[in-house]
Amino acid sequence: MKDKRTAMKDVGTVYDAYITFQKKVESDDPFTPIDEYEDYVSLWAESRYLKGRNFYAA
Repeated sequence: MKDKRTAMKDVGTVYDAYITFQKKVESDDPFTPIDEYEDYVSLWAESRYLKGRNFYAA
């Protein structure tokens, strides 16, 4: 069985959406931090457009 980390990406796929996942910063300070979230991981993804009622379900 092939290792999933060594799998090759499809060269015909265009990754055009840059997504950044963030996590909330836990602070013990008495003041609320200016930036409550810090970047956790960023990645490129393929954007797919939904049609009809599936658009509203997403």
